Amino acid sequence: MAVSLPVSMAGAKESGTTFFIELYRIELPSYDLLIASCDQDIPFAGETYMAYPVKRGEITKTVDSRVDNCDIEISNTNDYFTLALLNGKNFLGCRCYIYRIQYPESLTDPNCVSLVFYGQIDSPELSEDATFKCSIVSDIPNMDSCRTMGYNCSAEFGDENCKHSIATASGSCRLETMKFDGVMRPTCYSTVLGNGYWLNAIITIDGLSRRVVGQGPNYVVLEYEFPSEIDTSGGFKIAQNCDKTVPSCKAYGNLHRYGGFLYVPFEYQVKT
Repeated sequence: MAVSLPVSMAGAKESGTTFFIELYRIELPSYDLLIASCDQDIPFAGETYMAYPVKRGEITKTVDSRVDNCDIEISNTNDYFTLALLNGKNFLGCRCYIYRIQYPESLTDPNCVSLVFYGQIDSPELSEDATFKCSIVSDIPNMDSCRTMGYNCSAEFGDENCKHSIATASGSCRLETMKFDGVMRPTCYSTVLGNGYWLNAIITIDGLSRRVVGQGPNYVVLEYEFPSEIDTSGGFKIAQNCDKTVPSCKAYGNLHRYGGFLYVPFEYQVKT
């Protein structure tokens, strides 16, 4: 049973009360088709929604209370609407937004609007009596999230989500070894390093790169040593890096932009 029928503007105005009008925006590949469920064109937010007798069915829900789909029926489609179909405009898969505005307040206040439903058009058809029918299927359950459901951050270091300004340094250096965590490890000394934060940074010498696993004043500890015959005359280059964990994000003072889910276990053990 339909829950929304076209508005008769004359009758609604005579009642003297505020009433609501539903607007439909169908995003076709080359332009947007704007429709008002009314018998008069509706100007809203600088655009004109064409009057059509639109009948919208009930918004159905699945057993888990997730919005699923709704059916719409547009009767007496004119040549403009029919021409869009005959010109090969593929309605299938196009997005459709259903808005509800309050008349006449919304005409002067574009913020006075509510989103009723949106999704992708499915099963579009045009009958012989110029009636356009389709289903609008919610695509929320099928959308790909931009984040990975995991403990580690899913953003790329320094991208538009992370927004950290990556520090770099370059200069002359010398390669030596030192005891680190009880093990002799390769190190790179340079006054350019100073007291900066270089843990997990990537250091490059003569075209070869290594990851930094430790640091101190004017030196960094390398995960693997460089070849003994490497040419250090060209100096080194180093750039901050992140291992996408909470401690690393805290060290950069960027935890408010952390892209992981902190309550997903980072490690687990299977016990039998």
